[in-house]
Amino acid sequence: MLKTIKATVLSCALIASVLFTSACNAGVSSTTATALKPARIAVGLDPTYALVYVAQEQGYFKKHGVEATLVQTEGGPSMIQAISGGQADFAYGTDLTSVSNMGANPDLVTLGVVGQSNTNFFTVFGKNIKAASDIKTMAVVPGSAAYMTDKYLKSQGIDPKSLHLVTAAFPDIPAIINRGDADATIVIQPWADRIVSQAGGKIVGDIGDYGAYYALWLSTSNKWLATHQDEATGVFGALKDASKYIQASPDEAAALASKKLGMSPEEALRVLKSTDFTFRDFNEKDAEQVKAATDFFMSQGKIKAGPADSQILKGWYPQHVK
Repeated sequence: MLKTIKATVLSCALIASVLFTSACNAGVSSTTATALKPARIAVGLDPTYALVYVAQEQGYFKKHGVEATLVQTEGGPSMIQAISGGQADFAYGTDLTSVSNMGANPDLVTLGVVGQSNTNFFTVFGKNIKAASDIKTMAVVPGSAAYMTDKYLKSQGIDPKSLHLVTAAFPDIPAIINRGDADATIVIQPWADRIVSQAGGKIVGDIGDYGAYYALWLSTSNKWLATHQDEATGVFGALKDASKYIQASPDEAAALASKKLGMSPEEALRVLKSTDFTFRDFNEKDAEQVKAATDFFMSQGKIKAGPADSQILKGWYPQHVK
C-alpha cells in the first residue's frame, strides 16, 4: 500500500512537472509570438512600392520587430487617405499627394524621405495625337499627376483651363485613351506602357523634360505615432534595409515586385533604376516643393491650406533611424 501511495505521488509529481514545463514553454512561445508589434502599411499598384514588398519578402519588418500587414490601394490619394480613414497606420507616397491631403487632416504627419525621382511620370499621347497642340482632352489622376499635368501644359504654352480634364484612376486610363475619351495623359508605370500596348499610344517624354520631380514621403497619424514610436522606427528601418537590397540587387528586386504587381520584370526594373531610394531628412528643396504644391492645389480649389510646419517632422528620421 505504501509503495502504491509513493508511486502515485511520484506519478502526480512527474505529471505536474511536465504540465508546469509545458505551461512555461507555452508562455515562452506566446511571448515570442507577441514580441512583433503590428503595423498596417498602405501600398499601391506600381513598382515605386517595391520597398514594402522587398521588406516583407526578405523578412526585414520582422527583423525590426514589426508584424506588417499590407493594405492594398489603387495608389494616388487613396494611399494617404487610408491613414485618415483608419485602414492603415503608414503610407508612403509623393510629397505632392501628401501636401494635397495634409492641410485638411491635421493628424497626418510625415517622418522623412524614402526616395525621389525626376523621371517616373510619363507624358503619353493617344494614337492620333502628333503634338501637344493637338490635345483637347487629358485624363488626370488627382494629386501628383494633376500637378505634373499642369506643369507639362504650361511648359508647352497651353493654358490648362483651355482643355477638358477627365478625372480618373491610373488603372482606368488605358481604356479611356483607347476609347478616345482623352487624347493624352501624365501617368506612372506600368500604366504608361499599357497605354502603348492596349491603346496604341506613345510615350513622348517624362517630367524631367520640364524640370519637375517628386520625393517619396513616409507618413503616419500623429495620434498613432505618440504611442507607437517603436513601430514607426521599425517600419522605417525595414524600408531602409529594403532600399539597400534594391540598390545592390535591382534585378532580383524587380522580379519580386513584378510578381506582386502583375507586370513584367522589365517594367518594374525601369522604375526601380530611375528612382533614387536614398533615405534622408527634409531639406530646403522639400520646403520649396511644399510651397509650390500648396499654391497649386489652393489655386485649383482642391485645398484650403497646406500642411502646417508641425506636420513635417524634420529631424525625426536622423533621431530614430540609424
